Amino acid sequence: MKNVYFKILTTLTLLLSVAFGFSQSQLSKSSYEALVSDHLKSVAKDYGFTANDVKDLYINSEVFSKDSQTTSLYINQQFQGIKIHNAVSTVVI
Repeated sequence: MKNVYFKILTTLTLLLSVAFGFSQSQLSKSSYEALVSDHLKSVAKDYGFTANDVKDLYINSEVFSKDSQTTSLYINQQFQGIKIHNAVSTVVI
């Protein structure tokens, strides 16, 4: 019985880790990269951003809403490949 539970738990863990691994992409791989990067550069002085602040961003998820005809990008920040906890921004296009 323990063996069955172990196999199920192992399978679920593997599937979830694969799903989360493929769901994130670098900002540069998004079709909205130029738009987001240009906007961040234009407001950098207003908000006190440095080049390093917006250098290593990745898209955690990209969602299109049929009702509002908008795309929401959930952008996270990382430093040298290490994800920064709660460094999340939402961009609606």
